[in-house]
Amino acid sequence: MPSVLGLMKQREARARQELESWSEVLEQAQVEVDAVRERVEGARVRREELASVLAEESALGE
Repeated sequence: MPSVLGLMKQREARARQELESWSEVLEQAQVEVDAVRERVEGARVRREELASVLAEESALGE
């Protein structure tokens, strides 16, 4: 029969493996979030530039 201490060590080892697995998932998710954040920021900058150009052309056309 396994000892209580041995069972606790096994439980701890499984928990550490689970933690490592979830940490990897979290790291990959953060990479994805950062990439999408860059795309959003780029789209915002391009939209603002376009709005500025259209406003300038509109002002020249009046």
